[in-house]
Parts: sequence; structure tokens; C-alpha cells
Amino acid sequence: QGTVYNSLGLVYVKMGRYREGVAYYSRGLAYHRTQGNSYGETASLINLGAAFELLKDKSKAAQHYAQALAIAEKDRRVAQQITILNNLGQLSSSLPEAEEYYQRALELEKTAPQALSRNIVLSNLADNWYRAGQVVKAEELATEVAAKLQKLGAKENELVARRILLQAS
Repeated sequence: QGTVYNSLGLVYVKMGRYREGVAYYSRGLAYHRTQGNSYGETASLINLGAAFELLKDKSKAAQHYAQALAIAEKDRRVAQQITILNNLGQLSSSLPEAEEYYQRALELEKTAPQALSRNIVLSNLADNWYRAGQVVKAEELATEVAAKLQKLGAKENELVARRILLQAS
């Protein structure tokens, strides 16, 4: 039932109806909590964080991501931790803080290598460098990441890295 609520939340978010998405994600979160399903609880919190990002409420997004990270760390779920740290890096308005989140995600990735997640984190790091005015550094990393993502066949993610390259040139 919690998964159904989260799926409905995703449908509303994809339609741009973020507040309705938040309502369904919240119902999913409540259900997962009553069932003691920490994986589902974490997924709901991540979804809520992303929805609040879309609503431009960075504070609520950060609160939900922080709750999700605490659970994922307690349960030692590396893939979820990497996702959350990546999201926190994207959310951050401070380059040093964003870099810290991305570095933590990359360190975790070494314990359970996942080439796609590593390159997504690196792509987001390059994007942060670009937005902070470190264009050459961003361009070098984005070039490397785009090539790796192309080899992995991750077209959508490769396009993100290539967008950074277009902005930089």
C-alpha cells in the first residue's frame, strides 16, 4: 500500500502537481512507518525531499533528505546513501558543502562500486563547479564523465554531462 501511495505521488509530481504528490508521498511515509518498513520509509522521505525541491522549499527538502540519510546509514544501505548525498549536493547553495556531499557519496561508492551512480555524482559535481564559475575544471570533469556514461549506455545521464560542456563552451 505504501508503494502504491509513492507511485501515485510520482504520477502527480510528473504532471507538475507537486502538492498532490507531496500528499501521496506523505501517506506512503505514514504507511511505511506503521509497518516498520525502513526501506519504504527512506524511499518516501527521498521522494518528499525531491518534491519539496520542485516546490522550491529547500529547507523542507533538506529535512526530509537528512531523515532519509539517517535511516539509510543506520541500515547500511549504500545505494540509498549515495542517492541522498547526491541529492543533498544538488540542493546545496554552497560549493564547498556540495563538494563535501559528493565526496562522501564517491567514498561510499568505492565500498559497493556502481559505475552509473559514480558518474552521475561526478556529473553533478561538474555542474556545481560550472555554476560556481570554475568552468575549466567543470569542462574537464564533464568531458571525462560524458565518455564514461556513453560507454555505459546511459544516454539520459550522458546528455546532462554534455549540457555542461555546451554551457562551458
